[in-house]
Amino acid sequence: KRRLILDGKGKDDDNLIDELLAEKPEDKECLGIKSLIVFRKGEIAQTLKERAEAKRFYQESLALDSKIGNHKGDQLIERLIREVS
Repeated sequence: KRRLILDGKGKDDDNLIDELLAEKPEDKECLGIKSLIVFRKGEIAQTLKERAEAKRFYQESLALDSKIGNHKGDQLIERLIREVS
């Protein structure tokens, strides 16, 4: 399974941000970073023609953005979800 590496020490991006969110589960900055990471994973999956994975990542990113009240990218993410559906 493909993993995106963030720290060069073998910890993947999800583990790093999830560790931060475990300490501060409502931290808007951490949630925003998680949303961006997940969105980028969606772009990568879409590029690799992994449509179901891309859709899942885009939906998760949209949900995280909604949780922190960030609706700036809603239209873009919703369009991308339609593209991969």
